Amino acid sequence: MAKSSRKKVIKKSLQVKSKKSGITHQIDDFDGFEKLAKSVLEKFKTDNQLQLAQSIKFQEAIRAVSLDARYLTSYSELEVYRICFDGLSPLSIAGSLACGGRFNVGGSQISTHFAYDMAACIYVASSINCAKAETGPHRNSEIYQLSLLKSVKLWDVKSLLSAQENCEYLIAAIDKSPFNTQWSLQKFPTPSQILGSALRAVGGDGILYPSTKCKGGVVFGFFVKDEADANAKLKANRIIDAQLELTVQMQGAP
Repeated sequence: MAKSSRKKVIKKSLQVKSKKSGITHQIDDFDGFEKLAKSVLEKFKTDNQLQLAQSIKFQEAIRAVSLDARYLTSYSELEVYRICFDGLSPLSIAGSLACGGRFNVGGSQISTHFAYDMAACIYVASSINCAKAETGPHRNSEIYQLSLLKSVKLWDVKSLLSAQENCEYLIAAIDKSPFNTQWSLQKFPTPSQILGSALRAVGGDGILYPSTKCKGGVVFGFFVKDEADANAKLKANRIIDAQLELTVQMQGAP
């Protein structure tokens, strides 16, 4: 009786340990996983090239915009909110400088295609609900109320862009989220970061812009040089659970 010519298939597997949970996952279909990883990487590269082209186009468009100082609004008083997690200080700029943010370029976005420097920004929201929507769920989070220690002038970004001839393109470019919301993986400036850099170069202490995640909410971004500058402009007080309950009771009182 002839021997079977079928070859024995060796089943490859892979164990992947999650950095967040510490759980080890067993992947038996290694070939399928490899194909999926390859397709994800290819899409990432394609999105990366498209986003780069959009940023270069936006940079040219913003150079033609008149950054008129009449769109700077003065504030002597302002109560805003910020959510921090993992014990981070509410006035820390370390993460902002390293990874960047929506309206500021961090070390991750320094690119040969653009001549922008790292610059810190402290982001806050007009309400606690807006801050929660903007930050998203985090473990070990703390809520802070921030107030001004000195008067500031903030760019009303929406009003500024709405006054331009190509306002629809400019606003759409700013509103559109980057292809990768992990700023540490963003390797060149996005349109919103380009606009933030242009406004910072003209002057002012920061920006205000309608929240894209909380209807009716407003996001504020304060331009700061370093933590000493942040502490000179802003004061942060932590809000504890009892204070939140009191605020709700007061709001509901007749």
